[in-house]
Amino acid sequence: MRKAIVLAACCLFAFYSNAQTAIQNAYYSVVVAEGFTQSPAFIVTHKASKLQRRIVPQLKLVFTQEQPELTGAAMDGQPGVVAWRTKTMTTQDINLLGSTDHVAQSYVIKNNMLAFAYKDAAAAQVSLTVKFLPGQQAPVFEVGLEAHKKGEYALGFTGMPQVDSADVDFVYQPLTWSWKRFPGKFALTEEAYANTAAVFTNHHGYTEGLAVSLADIPYRYALAAQWNNAGKANNPFWSVFPADGPKANSLFGMAIRNPAGKAQPVIYSPLPGTGKARLNKGDKRSIGLVYVLYPGNWEKGTDFLLSSVFNYRSERQNAKASLNQTLDNMLDLAMNDVYGGWNKELKASNYQFDVPGTVKNVSALHPLSLYLFTGNEDILKRRAIPMIEYVMSREKFLFSTSDSAGQAQQPSHFLKGPCVDIGELVALDELTKRYTPAFSSEALRLFGKSRQLNMNTQTGGGSWQDYLARYRLTHHPDDLKRSMEGADEYLKQVFYKYSQTFFDSPGLRDRGAGFTTDYGLRIYDLFELFMETKKEVYLQAAITGAKQLLLWTRSNPAPPAGNITVNKGGEVKGIFPGRRVSALEGAAFLPMDETTKVAQAEIPAWQTSLNGLVPEAPNTYAFGPVMLAHHAAWLLRLAHYSNDTLLRNAAYNAVIGRYANFPGYYFTSLHTEVYQREDYARHPFYDIKYNAIFYNHIWPHLALLADFIVSDFYYRSKGRINFPGTFAPGYAFLTSQVYGSKKGTVMGNENVQVWMPSHALRSDKVAFNYLMGRNEKDLFISFANTAPKTVTQNIRFNKEVIPYQEGKTYRIIVYDHEGKTKEGSMKDGKLVVTLPANGIGCIQVKGIGWKQDDVMAGQVKLENRFVRYHANEDTLATATAMIIQPTEKTAVFYIYSNQTEKEWKQCTLRYRLNDSPDWTTVTDSAYPFEFDVMLPRTNDVISFEVTAVKTDGSTVKYPSKKMNH
Repeated sequence: MRKAIVLAACCLFAFYSNAQTAIQNAYYSVVVAEGFTQSPAFIVTHKASKLQRRIVPQLKLVFTQEQPELTGAAMDGQPGVVAWRTKTMTTQDINLLGSTDHVAQSYVIKNNMLAFAYKDAAAAQVSLTVKFLPGQQAPVFEVGLEAHKKGEYALGFTGMPQVDSADVDFVYQPLTWSWKRFPGKFALTEEAYANTAAVFTNHHGYTEGLAVSLADIPYRYALAAQWNNAGKANNPFWSVFPADGPKANSLFGMAIRNPAGKAQPVIYSPLPGTGKARLNKGDKRSIGLVYVLYPGNWEKGTDFLLSSVFNYRSERQNAKASLNQTLDNMLDLAMNDVYGGWNKELKASNYQFDVPGTVKNVSALHPLSLYLFTGNEDILKRRAIPMIEYVMSREKFLFSTSDSAGQAQQPSHFLKGPCVDIGELVALDELTKRYTPAFSSEALRLFGKSRQLNMNTQTGGGSWQDYLARYRLTHHPDDLKRSMEGADEYLKQVFYKYSQTFFDSPGLRDRGAGFTTDYGLRIYDLFELFMETKKEVYLQAAITGAKQLLLWTRSNPAPPAGNITVNKGGEVKGIFPGRRVSALEGAAFLPMDETTKVAQAEIPAWQTSLNGLVPEAPNTYAFGPVMLAHHAAWLLRLAHYSNDTLLRNAAYNAVIGRYANFPGYYFTSLHTEVYQREDYARHPFYDIKYNAIFYNHIWPHLALLADFIVSDFYYRSKGRINFPGTFAPGYAFLTSQVYGSKKGTVMGNENVQVWMPSHALRSDKVAFNYLMGRNEKDLFISFANTAPKTVTQNIRFNKEVIPYQEGKTYRIIVYDHEGKTKEGSMKDGKLVVTLPANGIGCIQVKGIGWKQDDVMAGQVKLENRFVRYHANEDTLATATAMIIQPTEKTAVFYIYSNQTEKEWKQCTLRYRLNDSPDWTTVTDSAYPFEFDVMLPRTNDVISFEVTAVKTDGSTVKYPSKKMNH
């Protein structure tokens, strides 16, 4: 491959050697090709590699006096491209609106710029200037036009080399065309979908493409062409959006496939049908296009594109709150039944924004781990245990008490659980120290079965991920072998040879890619397999997948220096025009006033930047990216292994300084910070107006914050602060590590238990995040400075949380980022901590330890703790009973039936403990039919009987049972 580059350079060197003059900087040179009069061209040379490419100074001018309608369209089933409707046609080919080709006639070199001159055209005068700009290594092609008459205009640079698609090793056209997914036809991705505003290929050992100069991407959220459907009666979804509201405003469109089917980067600007394209005589438009030419594979090209062209960096620092304060605020919200959207009766979060009348949970691991993380018993009893009962009984994540047809997102009405993946059951088994046999029993029973847990997505079926999960449960070597074999086969399909369609990855063949994570490699699963096997191929595949994910993370527009005005006029319009009041598929929003009154303010622009965030999915990206950024912690762990600062920067940009409480979902404004306020979500559902509120996301968001904090200290300390996690698969992209079941290491001190009680520390500033742990003797507090300058913070222990003795002087050991130590002292719970810019430090407080209570609430029993059986009179009516013991001291008896309100109108549980003569009777007269009983001691024997009254008045009785003996 390298020889091909050298030969190409030799063939083109004749043009360079005979050039009279060149423009250049330290990295590139540009020279007019020999024979320009007969064949206009110029040569760009990458100096370090001597790689050269021949570029034609060719522009395509699009002009039409008719104002076409810009619409959102799809290509290869993927959204984000644009089309135009005119009186005579609908087309995705901008050239069909009326276009002419223009090739330079002459040129002038002056002030290190190469300016090409073109023959004047009837519609406009066009121009092209090649220049080098300060802070930009690569040459910039500035294309421009001056209108000669009124009409709709666009100008495209069409002089890039053409390459056969068969020769392309990697392709990129945002959002979705990457790996070897070459677009099926020519169509332009609009600015609104251009997270990385570039189109490029990697071929013959180098990356080549075009990117829009950051200077020409204004700091506002570009609205997609779908917004032009607002108010249209023939579009049920968009008809309720205000017709006089926001409209499409993308400034440019880009494609990697030309109309002839070749790979050829092209960018057009402006886009006909937008305000910027409607010109009068004398109006001018121009845009700068950065020419990307870089040797090596596409990963090196991506590094260059992001770091050099887009100046991608860590933009953020703690703003309104530290991550610890944010975590505490969000926990307070999550434990508030009203503001946290909790449905106590149904043991789940209200899902009313998308499907009113339903509830949904993501994972019981999230609240369970947050209990272990914080030690808050309230979390255990009021959230973790109910969610465990939910996931063990429900058929799908989304549950409805109605079985009416046509409900959106296909909720289940049945108790035919569990409704989680094998991996979650295995993780529950680990976090609860295997005190609950139901987890392992159900994992083994369901292994190999394909199920639909989230909407209609198939999961399970004996995937390599499931084999890895079962290996962690049974430690049978054959399971690990099968997992590796499956992963190796997967890598053959999508890693050793890149994906060419949206259906060629296991799990996608029936439905195609949907969520953002579906379009890349299974990064998280591969990393988990690497952690289990230490096989480098899985780590490298995960890193490669992470590099491709970077192209999905927003890298533009760049926030301007200084402050901007937010909440102009003292109000912020909501993204959606109202709220849904029906669960039916396609139900529109009921219009209501979605205006939030909030004070106008001046704040640093970086605080509102969306760079670093990713879409939920392409089909929802018209409403902006999301801050449910589970990828961030994974990128930090991969950055530790790869030493890749771009992965670190993307991780920090996704999480740090973004909110002080739960921020909701979707973001389409760079000029509001309403969602960043501590009280944003502390209101009833209908009073939270800026964006979508999904209450089932609160606990996954808490888990991602905990995961990020732990992973950040692992990264910053180079592994010296390490609390191992447990894999929590969740669903869609809500995958994280959860903590609390394994002890860790802090600066060489082993057997440290992570311990992060709420409101443990108070500080006079917000620059630092912290991570605490403790062993039997000492307390460990690690601090990370998120500010780009040295910061000193005064830290005060909350005595109600950390039991220090007033007046006593405690010896402390202070560790720097390399683990080097010095001694000091602490008195009255006060510390003064100084950290350099983005630095870390750790303090070990001697004598404030934690000795575990050895007193058990009864001896743990693992027999007779799970049973599924049927009624005497009806073999189809089953009951499932289990002892759920999440901790050494807490156990609950839980039982549910698979019968619905169609079969029964009432169910009764009669039980007693330890053969007591006193029986307790509880009746449930509303579906779902389920009961739980908190056991006073974990080894209490429970005897129970279940009876039910059928809808016809007859009685069904189950055999008497005894458990936990």
